[in-house]
Amino acid sequence: MSHHKLNFEELFSGFWTFTRLVSHLDVFITGKACFTKTEDSILYTEDGTYQLHGECQTCFQKHIYKVTAHTFKIFKNDGVLLHEGKIEKNTTFPTTLQHQHYCKDDTYNCLWMFHTRNQFETLHTVTGPKKNYQISTLINRMNNNSSNRK
Repeated sequence: MSHHKLNFEELFSGFWTFTRLVSHLDVFITGKACFTKTEDSILYTEDGTYQLHGECQTCFQKHIYKVTAHTFKIFKNDGVLLHEGKIEKNTTFPTTLQHQHYCKDDTYNCLWMFHTRNQFETLHTVTGPKKNYQISTLINRMNNNSSNRK
């Protein structure tokens, strides 16, 4: 088990692979993601593929991360805040962060499970009058080996 300090700026960098399960569609997405440092933020992009109704589909997302030593905020491309995570000073891996927000009649419960510098998971549970699903994602830094879970 790793006991390194969690540093968002270090964590949110480089190239990653991801696997994602979207429960209400029973869709399994695989793809690649990249965190790229810009002048005042970090740009997150991902490209994925999945099977739906027997056909291969593609997906793409782009978000903007604003990072400080103890917080990260995730924005949509249009500047709307999606999520926010905060850690206490000297937090080490592994750790779990939670965030809840509301969008109209829907509630978004978000968990980030940071295992190591090279692996983390997200779980988004969405509930509302017409929504009830989960999106779980496992994200692994590219070019890592099995010793990174330690």
